[in-house]
Amino acid sequence: MVTPTPISTPMLSDTPNPMPTPIPLPASAVVSAATRRSMLRHDGRHLYWLEQRPEENGRGVLMRWSASTGNEELLPTWFNVRSKVHEYGGGEFAVRDGALLFVAEPDQQLWLRTASGDLRALTEVSQPPRSIRYADMCWHPGGEWCYAVRERHHDQDVINELVAVSLTGAIQVLASGADFYATPTVSPDGMQLAWLQWSHPLMPWDGTQLQRANLRQPDSLLDSAEVAGGATESVLQPLFAGNNQLFALSDRSGYWQPGVVLANGWQPLQIQSAEAQPETSADAFAHNEFAVAPWSLGTRTWCVTDGGDIWLIGSVNGFQQLWRLSPEPDGTYRAAPQHFSQTAPTSESVCCLAPHLAVAGDAVFVLASATDQPERLMALQPGRDSQQCLTGTVAWPADVMITPAKSVMTEVAGRKLPFFFYRPAERTRCPLLLFCHSGPTGAASPALQATIQFWTSRGYAVADVNYRGSDGFGRDWRQSLLGHWGEYDVADCLAVVDSLIRDGAVDPDRIYLRGNSAGGLTALHMLAASGRIRAAALRYPVVDLVRLAAISHKFEARYLHRLVGAGGSDEQRLHQMSPTSIFPLIKTPVLVQQGEQDPVVPLAQAQQLVASLQGAGVDHELVVHTGEGHGFRRADTLMAALAAELAFFSRHA
Repeated sequence: MVTPTPISTPMLSDTPNPMPTPIPLPASAVVSAATRRSMLRHDGRHLYWLEQRPEENGRGVLMRWSASTGNEELLPTWFNVRSKVHEYGGGEFAVRDGALLFVAEPDQQLWLRTASGDLRALTEVSQPPRSIRYADMCWHPGGEWCYAVRERHHDQDVINELVAVSLTGAIQVLASGADFYATPTVSPDGMQLAWLQWSHPLMPWDGTQLQRANLRQPDSLLDSAEVAGGATESVLQPLFAGNNQLFALSDRSGYWQPGVVLANGWQPLQIQSAEAQPETSADAFAHNEFAVAPWSLGTRTWCVTDGGDIWLIGSVNGFQQLWRLSPEPDGTYRAAPQHFSQTAPTSESVCCLAPHLAVAGDAVFVLASATDQPERLMALQPGRDSQQCLTGTVAWPADVMITPAKSVMTEVAGRKLPFFFYRPAERTRCPLLLFCHSGPTGAASPALQATIQFWTSRGYAVADVNYRGSDGFGRDWRQSLLGHWGEYDVADCLAVVDSLIRDGAVDPDRIYLRGNSAGGLTALHMLAASGRIRAAALRYPVVDLVRLAAISHKFEARYLHRLVGAGGSDEQRLHQMSPTSIFPLIKTPVLVQQGEQDPVVPLAQAQQLVASLQGAGVDHELVVHTGEGHGFRRADTLMAALAAELAFFSRHA
């Protein structure tokens, strides 16, 4: 694995060696590469995971692999495994001794697949459908009970709880009163239960409480107490080790780091180095971010083996690395990064890891990609330099040139601003397409992305900016956007455009924007602030904060207020920072694409924007995709959306 070295923007203007004209990557190849895998879980001889397949209308498919049987689907084709808790879902299944609990669309109920393959509903279908939802399950060691997050929708109220569910269908509420619950986990001896909870106005990356209780019975708690976290500390991914010791990740140091819960609360692990210069390895470890902002449930970036080793996925400057912590007799841990070369086949390639990890003995299972290689599900045995690809790789067209990401740091007002830059090798002043990532507590990734290659193979340079507020750069960077959404993110994105123009890397007369969801708000403010943007393509953009705050789903009900610095009822600040307030300043052609059934950013937001553009005589286009929600999932939609963007930008070339 190659450690990325940020380069300064002046290097971007170096004249590249002449290369042949690239062959455009077809939209069908983008769709073929769009299968998303998540939720790696190991049980017995098998590895389990979830696949979301665009070619099957976004269906969630439960998969299983073993060395003897290979890959196999576990459920009939009419099952779509997907949770809608928090609207973003995640945590869709749990497995123990071959028995699977999973959440099914469209009823959102818990289903059981026994080790012998029998299927039955575990909970009753609610009326109306989806009014009761489940996610983030875990099994009690006895195998007769499980624990889950339950979300009940009743009229205008949404109630989240932690519940115990028996195999007979009996349900017992274990914890209630907080706005949100996540990540129930049981000690191996079945005597303790730990979970996370938090309440408005916080998001889980702002502050959470880690609770621990004794289990008098599988469905009865005793002596529940807060053992870590708070309003200014985000604790994530609690887990019990084989000795019933509770561990968790905390951002108390400024980065999500591993620690153990003792009588006096959470304490960071004491790290020494396995290398010749201890301070080098320990310092590198301390600046890793070992978690991601939990927009969805069920992410797992670390595991503890039965032998006490700890495996973690860390992130620095947007790149990931696998770490191994080995326990020492004195209670400290030796930290060593794990290098595996075949996932990164060239000297310039850098490995990227998705936030999903599972371990079994000395085998580690990861979703690994690289800056020049698509994602693959890998089984690694780093100590023996052995690895195996468990999923078929994407059939990348042989004649399509790959443009890998370059990690760039530009100086803005005395601070470093990170972004990833993709420039077609044969171009020096090509058109620029700037990506505004969603969230806005999201992140730009350098992993090979077919969507970006769709544009670079057509001669566009792409800049993907980790502006202030982005995930993966520590708590200070993540929190820095609060109160300034629509300001700092816009300033940072425009600074990247200015630096690339100044260095001669792109054509100043052909600057384009692409923004999804929250990135749509950033893009719209950029259009109002700068007259040099040629055209913008937005998907389900945030347009009217006042209206959106009034109808927002529970998970994000107070998020908008914190982002723009508004009080609970401060509509003036919400209006001031809404794109609606700067509609008259937008003169740039805009393409808007929207899911008809979007519960997060409703269709009315896109219609409001389009009505304003039409009234002002600004060139625009609205494409509404039937049957889609927030984030397009179906193959035909993904194809149509790319075709619409390409046609729109070509019209404004």
